[in-house]
Amino acid sequence: MHKLVGEWIPVRYALFGMIGAIGVVAQLVLMGFLLYFGRLTFDTAQVTSSLLVIGLNYAGDNRITFRHRRLRGWHWVSGLALFALACSLGLYLNLRVASGLSAMGVRWILASLAGILIASVWNYSVGAILVWRINRPPANFAGQPSFARKSRTFQDRRAGRYGRRIRSQNWPPNGGFFRCSTCW
Repeated sequence: MHKLVGEWIPVRYALFGMIGAIGVVAQLVLMGFLLYFGRLTFDTAQVTSSLLVIGLNYAGDNRITFRHRRLRGWHWVSGLALFALACSLGLYLNLRVASGLSAMGVRWILASLAGILIASVWNYSVGAILVWRINRPPANFAGQPSFARKSRTFQDRRAGRYGRRIRSQNWPPNGGFFRCSTCW
């Protein structure tokens, strides 16, 4: 997957988009059903179908896109609530764009697709950060960020992670690994 899209699109966003494509089909089918058989207005059908698809997308993203950070049990339920809350702005953007285009005379399917496209970028960004905590530095046990400076251990000096290594034949007796400060 990375070789196909990794240079242009992040792989997680591509997976999110694939799950979202299933959601798009589901939303369009629900929209058509609610408009023609349910006799609902465009706005009511758009909100109803979007709310149902938010749950569907969350389940798919939790299982496939963010499987390495998968939520289970009560975390799954609280993650769904947080995802739905985070996607509410995406839903608002979706509704405003779709309603505006529909009012301008654009066919309902194209108006709905435009709203979905606008909302997908927002939903991915916010969902990844807030729900699955991607690209967020985890805190260590002391409450300090994990990227805080760590102490230099003997193993770090020996592996050459700090400064240059100096190795001599016989001196010093501990194997000859020192941090070079003045290059003696």
